[in-house]
Parts: sequence; structure tokens; C-alpha cells
Amino acid sequence: MKTFTFTNLGSNVIHDLVARFPSGNKLSERCYVGELRPGDLASRYHVSRTQIVRVLNRARALGDIGWDGSQYGENFWISARLIEDYRGWQAVKFEALSRSMSDACAQIYA
Repeated sequence: MKTFTFTNLGSNVIHDLVARFPSGNKLSERCYVGELRPGDLASRYHVSRTQIVRVLNRARALGDIGWDGSQYGENFWISARLIEDYRGWQAVKFEALSRSMSDACAQIYA
């Protein structure tokens, strides 16, 4: 997860990758999401392909993502561990937002 959260670009990429996995699907060691090409991500986020490849290669080296078969094409997968870490990260963030809103409303309407 840290691979993605150390940079603004990485945060965009992790959101994009996890959003590809249907929320109702059951997690398995490798969660397949179809095709992923770095050039497509580079175009979407207006950055160089090299920047995207660096982020993806760091995550792949950790076993968080990968491709079965040809590199940077079809059969892209995300590890269940990465999806669970991402969900936990989001839960903490939303809990903090919820608590802040609740505290702010309590002060306004007290």
C-alpha cells in the first residue's frame, strides 16, 4: 500500500486499480480485473508512461499486482492483501471524516 500512498500519482493509481475490482466479488489470492496498460493510465492522469511504470513495478516487486502472461496487458490482477489494505485505509479515512462532521455539527447546533 505504501508504494501507492507515497506520491499523489500513486494515490490516483491505487484508486483506479481497486475500482476495477467489482465490490461484490469474493477476494482470492489474485483478484483478476482484466487488461491494464501503463500507457492508458499515463494518458488518463496526464503523466509519462515511465512514471506509471515505476509505480507499477514497485508494487509488482512486492507481490501486490501482476500480469499472467504478457507483461502490461491482459490478465492483470491485484492481490487480496492490497485490496484489504486499501479498504482499511479508506475505512480509517471515512471514520475520521465522519467524526469531524459529527463534531462540527454538534458545535453548530449546540
